[in-house]
Amino acid sequence: MTNQPTNTTRKPLLFALCLAFAALLSACDKPQVDKAAKPAVQATASAAAVSSAPTADGMPNITAEDMGNLARAMHGAASQQPDDAPKDKYGQPYIIGNLGGVPVNLPSSVVSLVEYDDSPGWDPKKLRTYNPPTRSYQSVITSFGFYFFNSDAQLLDNNDPVLRERDDKDWGIDGSTRDKVGVHIIFDPQHPPKYKNLDSQLARRMDKARVEPPYPDHANYFEKTAETLYGLEVYINPGTNPKTGKPWREHEDAKDLFVGRDSEGHVQTLIECSNKPIPAPACLQYFVFPSPIAINIKMDYVRPQLSQWQSIQRNAIQFLTNFQTNTGE
Repeated sequence: MTNQPTNTTRKPLLFALCLAFAALLSACDKPQVDKAAKPAVQATASAAAVSSAPTADGMPNITAEDMGNLARAMHGAASQQPDDAPKDKYGQPYIIGNLGGVPVNLPSSVVSLVEYDDSPGWDPKKLRTYNPPTRSYQSVITSFGFYFFNSDAQLLDNNDPVLRERDDKDWGIDGSTRDKVGVHIIFDPQHPPKYKNLDSQLARRMDKARVEPPYPDHANYFEKTAETLYGLEVYINPGTNPKTGKPWREHEDAKDLFVGRDSEGHVQTLIECSNKPIPAPACLQYFVFPSPIAINIKMDYVRPQLSQWQSIQRNAIQFLTNFQTNTGE
């Protein structure tokens, strides 16, 4: 069965999106605070080279203007704030809104890719007519992200040159000494978190009937072991690879799952780590955020940091708690 693409006419669209995404990531390092300015010029300039030729299957054309619209939507939250919005230590307005039922002030030099419930996402048609309102503490925030250094609980502030230099050097030679943690917040107003545990998420990973073909998909099915590590239960991809005779757990695409429970046995923390044979494979950590903020939260870091999962979780909670404000409407 070939892996070659069957529809090469999708390439202009995919190439455009790749360029846009790269430009957006670059623009993340430069918070937009000037209401009169057009944010993320890099994205617009990069997109100017993208062909606007029609794409297959009715896919919309991606133009330079679309890329500019996308950049403004993804990085324009700071320019949508009211004139009387509270200011951060740099004198810039906080990005304000309601996060999981709680009013928050988000510093524009720290957070990135802030979206509200009326944000157009990546839909070019919606982007072309997107006219965001001035925000208030009633404006529902649906997603954003930020980074911090776990060893000293220091937020990555992109306006601080010392922290930017630290970020540049953080990865090290092979990534094994990486200290930075990425935090990603999602709130779906249509499906807010209902449960105070992650029991169902673990159950799905242990349900053979849910494993996508070809079965067994060893990377997405787990069984509990008798092992524990750093106070966490250990779950692995079970069985043996028939081609090599080696355990699936040793396959480069395999993962280990680590589970933390509360005193009643409910899953509160779920950590999925890659088993790739490299010095710093990736981990994703999910956990139940304490009241009163009702959000879904995911963090990423490298596996050498797994032993610090509790401090990583505590620090993330503290940062998000500090974003709360008592001056909401």
